[in-house]
Amino acid sequence: MKNIKKWLVVATAISLMVCGCSSGSSEATEEPTEAQTEAAEGTENSSEDSSSSMASYMSYGLDDDGNLMDVKLEDYLTMPDYKTMTLNRTDVEVSEDEVNTYLDSILQSFSTTNEVTDREIKDGDTVNIDYVGSVDGVEFEGGNTNGSGTDVTIGVTNYIDDFLEQLIGHKPGETINVEVTFPDPYESNTDLSGKDAVFVTTINYISETVVPELTDEFVAENLQENLDVSTAKELKDKIEVSVGQSKKNSAVWGWLQENCTVESYPEELINSLLDSMIYAMKQSAENAGTSFEDLLTQYGFESEEDMKENYYRSSAEEYVKQMMITQAIVNAENISVTEDDMVYYMDTDDYSDYVNYYGMGYLKMSCKSSYLVPEKLMEYATLQD
Repeated sequence: MKNIKKWLVVATAISLMVCGCSSGSSEATEEPTEAQTEAAEGTENSSEDSSSSMASYMSYGLDDDGNLMDVKLEDYLTMPDYKTMTLNRTDVEVSEDEVNTYLDSILQSFSTTNEVTDREIKDGDTVNIDYVGSVDGVEFEGGNTNGSGTDVTIGVTNYIDDFLEQLIGHKPGETINVEVTFPDPYESNTDLSGKDAVFVTTINYISETVVPELTDEFVAENLQENLDVSTAKELKDKIEVSVGQSKKNSAVWGWLQENCTVESYPEELINSLLDSMIYAMKQSAENAGTSFEDLLTQYGFESEEDMKENYYRSSAEEYVKQMMITQAIVNAENISVTEDDMVYYMDTDDYSDYVNYYGMGYLKMSCKSSYLVPEKLMEYATLQD
């Protein structure tokens, strides 16, 4: 749960943007998407040259303690009095429902599917069927599963007329005639508009999803290795800590982003981040067996500079703002990163692969930004209902 893969903000966002070219800036307060997590995991398999290049970009302007170098914060940033920070209690405290939602998602990920053949179909069931459709006894194109089977969910899957509802009450193994009338007009095939059709339908089986129960045995067998928990209580406690850390991070950074004023940005830092984003794009193109120029065209950019300025710059500025705010608080509160902090934050005592890829400066800045600074500022925050 608590893992560096959740907080490698810019680097994972770069990979996500390269793959999906989605809009919007990235913040440290966001939970990771699956694509972001996979991007972070993928760094462990990167080549030495690639790692060296990315580390030089991501840790540019940072010393090995994760501090900004050669940036006079007062020239760029106006800080608020964060000791008067007021946050909504619900934004930082973890509810039982939130823990249960997280638990449910974990259990769902271990669900299995049973093929049931000994009961009648009811509304809401997912059913595997085969069918052959005909109008006036003549089969028509697109009306046949060709014996490959297809899954449909009654009340959810959109079929013509009341096709799926006619399956209710029947059992797997039966073959029935489903009689329907195509809508008029029927845009998918105008020749069928308004016509009556018969689908000879074979019911193969009902698909039932089985979600495991949360027991100590389940946790020990399936989650102990990856999450270091062996009982249901330990899992719930870990989820509560993880969700709580995320919510505090989000609330604190939401307040800071809203109340800090940036007059301008140190261009050297911005340019380094823009270069890292373009570098990641070029690596993505190479891995995909295409050219960087083709990707630019695909995403609608005229040049590398066009992509930097009109797509990536806002994300780079958002991250540099975050680094400057972090540094200002680190300076004011005399915050430093210990090895214990890094082991806790990285969730491992061997994070050398990440150091090789991102550089120690970037990792320690991330540790401060996403862990130490929010924890410190929560000491000052006033919670209101």
